[in-house]
Amino acid sequence: MFIIFVIGTAGSGKSLLTSAFAEWLRLAKQDVAIVSLDPGAVRL
Repeated sequence: MFIIFVIGTAGSGKSLLTSAFAEWLRLAKQDVAIVSLDPGAVRL
């Protein structure tokens, strides 16, 4: 199991990177879980 944290300033593309990377991993038949640690975020 690997854990990857994506951090950065607001508007820097963290969600876009996370979504694209998760899709790439899923296409490679990998299990993916995304957890948002931003208490103000409603959706990823």
